[in-house]
Amino acid sequence: MVPTLAGYTNLQKLKIEGFFGQQSVIIPIDVGSTHNFMSSKVAAHLMLQKEDYNEFEVKVANDQILKCNKKCPRVKLILQEQDVVADFFLLTLDGFDIVLGIDWLSMIRDIF
Repeated sequence: MVPTLAGYTNLQKLKIEGFFGQQSVIIPIDVGSTHNFMSSKVAAHLMLQKEDYNEFEVKVANDQILKCNKKCPRVKLILQEQDVVADFFLLTLDGFDIVLGIDWLSMIRDIF
């Protein structure tokens, strides 16, 4: 099981502004999560490519266990004027469009 939103009741303190194309988004960062996640609705709205993935379980902040079996590969975000390309696993997220896990840190250079 992969933790996401692990133990954070107030993700407002862990957020960054980013862009999907020209659309500004506020992105919570969950350092307790090993993966990046995106709402299935957002992926559909943005018409992102989806791939099947080996199903795994994700525990979210309310202790609910969600099953994840799809991902959007190589999604381009702009964070602090820096392009970041990352895979996002699709979930039914309530309250968030996307959540960055700790793995995105390995892809950035001198953003902060």
